Amino acid sequence: MNIYTWFMNLRTPYLYPWGWAFVIGGAFGVGYAAGLILRLGQCAAW
Repeated sequence: MNIYTWFMNLRTPYLYPWGWAFVIGGAFGVGYAAGLILRLGQCAAW
């Protein structure tokens, strides 16, 4: 049993909400971390 075919069979519409939640959550997490680092950098600069 090939892993790739198994993964493609697993990728049903049932998984799409989790995929989008993961992508959106990752984007928000990266943006939040970047903002936090920038704010800490500004505080350190002052």
